[in-house]
Amino acid sequence: CALPISLFSKVEDLYIKEIYNYNLLHLSIHILGFTRETIGRKLEIKDKAIKRNPRNSFTKKVVSSEKLMDFAQEYFGCNKTNISGIELEELKEAEYQCNDDYIHWDSRILSGEIMTAGIYVQDQVISEFTLIALEETGFYKTNKFTGGLMRFGKHAGCDFFNIDCNEALPENNKTTKSKTLFENEFCSGPRKTTCSPGRQSRGSCEIEVTSSKVGLYKEDFYIRDWENYGNKYADFCPLSLNEDESKVSEKYSYIGNCRYGTR
Repeated sequence: CALPISLFSKVEDLYIKEIYNYNLLHLSIHILGFTRETIGRKLEIKDKAIKRNPRNSFTKKVVSSEKLMDFAQEYFGCNKTNISGIELEELKEAEYQCNDDYIHWDSRILSGEIMTAGIYVQDQVISEFTLIALEETGFYKTNKFTGGLMRFGKHAGCDFFNIDCNEALPENNKTTKSKTLFENEFCSGPRKTTCSPGRQSRGSCEIEVTSSKVGLYKEDFYIRDWENYGNKYADFCPLSLNEDESKVSEKYSYIGNCRYGTR
């Protein structure tokens, strides 16, 4: 979770600068108390059995409180008894030098939130989930204006928590035109152009393709031969990541609003 200070010097690429800014904000929120110890004092952190398809099941940590679940019910459009808690990211990797006390929302549920483990999209926001968690510590009162900018998973319903993210996709999706059941959240087809999770920029579908079988940890994005898989922080579901402006011929601004359409 820590970035070397040297990375922030003489950075001219605006795309990279934006990512660094998000990382600084991310780390600042950890310092303010978004940690296992501080959050765990006032909110419940518990185990939840996850089984989104008949092929696999696993256990994750989730965070819950009455206020957090009331908001989750409104946001996702699902009765809070069917949610039971907001999932936390289980992957910890040395490359990010994370403090063991740091916790992160799982990108499978809250991609685009500033407190997910991977800062890989440009339109990260501080959602009401993070603001409520900080308020529940008893140290803060927050202005929830930015919370309204969060869009990933909004009004997706209870199936969003209980069904495989690629349930509607065929097993070999290298050239598929099929769509996931949650087309506002997940994508299909490697490098397929779509909107980013926050709907503020154009993105490109991230599906890794390998010629050999790979071992996945707690997979949701299920492919029998494991030749295709999505983002590791989203239980290997395929997410649309922001395109770097320098890598596309058409110039556009990522500060805006992305919409689907036909012509």
